[in-house]
Amino acid sequence: KVYFDDILYVESIKDYITIHTTDRQIISKSTITNYEELLPASFFRVHRSFIVNSAKINAFTHQDIEIGDKEIPIGTSYKRVVLEQLKG
Repeated sequence: KVYFDDILYVESIKDYITIHTTDRQIISKSTITNYEELLPASFFRVHRSFIVNSAKINAFTHQDIEIGDKEIPIGTSYKRVVLEQLKG
């Protein structure tokens, strides 16, 4: 059982998803699109391989988002929407 508040970000590697939480990593065989539909509105996709929890973002630039000590890239096709959400 994983609480939404504990999720930092979700990472996709081929047909697997890694859910990064505050204290562990959970690997599941699924697609990132499935998780994008399941997660609440506070989560949004920033790259074809990453979904982030907006409440856990420490800092961001036009190229990446920082959550803890992890820098997550912002994909070119997601950049406009992501920056609008982060500035709003």
